[in-house]
Amino acid sequence: MEDEEYAPSGSSYLLEVHLIKDVITVWSEWRDGRAPSLDEKCAAVAHYATHDAYIPTDKPG
Repeated sequence: MEDEEYAPSGSSYLLEVHLIKDVITVWSEWRDGRAPSLDEKCAAVAHYATHDAYIPTDKPG
Protein backbone atom coordinates (compact mmCIF):
# COMPACT_ATOMS: atom_id res chain seq x y z
CA MET A 1 0.00 0.00 0.00
CA GLU A 2 1.14 3.52 -0.69
CA ASP A 3 1.27 6.19 2.04
CA GLU A 4 -1.28 8.27 0.13
CA GLU A 5 -3.93 5.69 0.99
CA TYR A 6 -3.65 6.71 4.64
CA ALA A 7 -4.03 10.46 4.05
CA PRO A 8 -7.30 11.96 5.26
CA SER A 9 -9.77 12.93 2.57
CA GLY A 10 -9.00 16.36 1.12
CA SER A 11 -5.44 16.53 2.42
CA SER A 12 -2.58 16.92 0.02
CA TYR A 13 0.27 16.47 2.48
CA LEU A 14 0.73 14.37 5.58
CA LEU A 15 3.58 14.42 8.12
CA GLU A 16 4.31 11.33 10.14
CA VAL A 17 4.17 11.67 13.92
CA HIS A 18 7.87 10.90 14.37
CA LEU A 19 8.73 13.81 12.02
CA ILE A 20 6.50 16.20 13.94
CA LYS A 21 8.13 15.15 17.22
CA ASP A 22 11.56 15.66 15.65
CA VAL A 23 10.61 19.15 14.43
CA ILE A 24 9.54 20.15 17.96
CA THR A 25 12.66 18.60 19.53
CA VAL A 26 14.95 20.46 17.14
CA TRP A 27 13.04 23.71 17.75
CA SER A 28 13.73 23.32 21.48
CA GLU A 29 17.38 22.28 21.05
CA TRP A 30 18.07 25.28 18.79
CA ARG A 31 16.65 27.55 21.49
CA ASP A 32 18.76 26.33 24.42
CA GLY A 33 16.19 23.75 25.59
CA ARG A 34 13.28 26.16 25.94
CA ALA A 35 9.87 24.48 25.67
CA PRO A 36 7.82 25.88 22.79
CA SER A 37 4.29 27.20 23.25
CA LEU A 38 1.47 25.60 21.28
CA ASP A 39 1.65 28.45 18.73
CA GLU A 40 5.42 27.96 18.36
CA LYS A 41 4.96 24.21 17.86
CA CYS A 42 2.34 24.82 15.16
CA ALA A 43 4.53 27.42 13.44
CA ALA A 44 7.52 25.05 13.47
CA VAL A 45 5.50 22.17 12.01
CA ALA A 46 3.88 24.41 9.37
CA HIS A 47 7.31 25.76 8.40
CA TYR A 48 8.69 22.25 8.07
CA ALA A 49 5.71 21.12 5.99
CA THR A 50 6.08 24.11 3.66
CA HIS A 51 9.87 24.32 3.36
CA ASP A 52 11.06 20.79 4.24
CA ALA A 53 13.41 22.48 6.70
CA TYR A 54 13.45 23.34 10.39
CA ILE A 55 12.33 26.83 11.31
CA PRO A 56 15.42 29.01 11.90
CA THR A 57 16.09 30.84 15.13
CA ASP A 58 15.85 34.60 15.38
CA LYS A 59 19.52 34.72 16.42
CA PRO A 60 22.04 35.56 13.70
CA GLY A 61 24.59 32.89 12.73
